[in-house]
Amino acid sequence: MSIPRTDPEIRRIVKNEALQTYTARRVFRKAGILLESIVLPRPRTIVDGIINPLEHNLARMWLVDLTNATQIRFTCESNVTMFLNRMTSTDATALDATWTAMMGANSSNATVNLSASRTTTDAGDLLWRTIPEPLRGPQRFCLGHSSGDPSLDPNRLDGPFSFAVQVKEETL
Repeated sequence: MSIPRTDPEIRRIVKNEALQTYTARRVFRKAGILLESIVLPRPRTIVDGIINPLEHNLARMWLVDLTNATQIRFTCESNVTMFLNRMTSTDATALDATWTAMMGANSSNATVNLSASRTTTDAGDLLWRTIPEPLRGPQRFCLGHSSGDPSLDPNRLDGPFSFAVQVKEETL
């Protein structure tokens, strides 16, 4: 099937894609790697949705399984910074948003807040954070304006916003 000459932009896009694929295959062939044998770990989206600022706190809580997850990232399209809080195992009403001992982008042991908005660099960079062994298991998440608090102030938001939480899992 030929592409009509009337749309040079589409032709350019298709040609660039073909060249990229060809070059990538050639590099792998020269390295002696069979393309069928490559299995790259892909991020898995565990929570994805749109939040209405007027929703009750319970509408912003999710039960997730981080058993095989090694890394996590959070992105949010809110106009203010939102925090992905983690419920503590000892007290279901308390939140531990600091993810103590989580490895940050510079691999240092530190207290890390998982926060993002469309104005922060975390949202743009989608930074991966390493999940420590003790935190790999069932967890409850909540979105809020501050770390450690599930409350959401509708007056600070300009309307509904989207968000997503992704994890990378161990390959067995």
